[in-house]
Amino acid sequence: MYSRKIEYKITIITVSVLVVLVLNMAMFLTSFGFFGSRGDKDFHAAKEQALTLVRYNERLAEDWGVQDSADVTNALSNLMYDIEQTNNIDDLSRIVMNQGSETQRVIRRRAEARQSEIILSKISNDSNVIATVDKKEISVSYNSDGDIEFDDRGLLTKKTKKEITEYIEELPTLWDRTVEAEVENGLATLITPRSSDELEQQLRTEMDQLKSEVESLRISSGHAEMTGEGIIVRFYDNPEAVGENVNDAIIHDYHILEIANELFNAGALGIAIDGKRLTTNSSIRCAGTLIHVDHHPISVDPVEFHVVGDPDHLKSGLMLYIKTRLIPRGIEYEIEVPEEDVTLPAYTRRSN
Repeated sequence: MYSRKIEYKITIITVSVLVVLVLNMAMFLTSFGFFGSRGDKDFHAAKEQALTLVRYNERLAEDWGVQDSADVTNALSNLMYDIEQTNNIDDLSRIVMNQGSETQRVIRRRAEARQSEIILSKISNDSNVIATVDKKEISVSYNSDGDIEFDDRGLLTKKTKKEITEYIEELPTLWDRTVEAEVENGLATLITPRSSDELEQQLRTEMDQLKSEVESLRISSGHAEMTGEGIIVRFYDNPEAVGENVNDAIIHDYHILEIANELFNAGALGIAIDGKRLTTNSSIRCAGTLIHVDHHPISVDPVEFHVVGDPDHLKSGLMLYIKTRLIPRGIEYEIEVPEEDVTLPAYTRRSN
């Protein structure tokens, strides 16, 4: 491990431009009506101040040595063009706040990439690195307080560390960064150059993935709407049942439960009974003469299932149960494979 405290540096030119930028923001506030509106004269003055922002970004790019990068020149050109073309204070405000910030992010990302490339080149030229065969990792970290830290397991020479330190000391502005390289067979390759922006983007990506996973879980668990190919199945009581045979010839709660289990075993992704979405905690039971699904009374004769899943697998998995348990009782059924996707509603708790 090797660390060194360095002086935080900003050139006189950069300080001057930052001061001008602060003054610019005050003039923008005035022009945008925070301190009163004074018409076209102030709009033109604000526009001039916006162009000063472009010049500041140009100097920023030069200080970091990325003024010739295509993405930087494009961002600066677009910012300049849009400021020059705007003819009202609202658009100018939007351009400065949004496009101006994005232009600085483009410059910073390119500066970070350039820093990583230069640090990597110094690592690659290290005599110890060139002689290394087994895979090893090296990291160089620095922050806005001027701290530099090497984690190289004693691999880098003092000369290389000095060159990297001197390079970082010459940077016009510092922020928290970690540059990581992997060394193997005399070659050094960049692993993950990390900065605050890069970490933020990584966190955003991970957050989006988590949101997607949560939504997928909500759908599969029944707590969000589900749409997909599937079938609609209807079961009818035996129309010829009379007298003492009626109880054996109608759909009971345990039939519905068994049918739902058969469908899930056949690969059903989701089931709704009379519009009531099933979840792992769903209850199906009789209450007097009514059948309830999750305490909601459902319609019978027919009892209607909407099921999402492969239609062929669902039909095949259901037929054995129908033939052995329902048809002998005279219970009738329909299986429909709709042309449109089947949509299942989200689970809803019965309100008291």
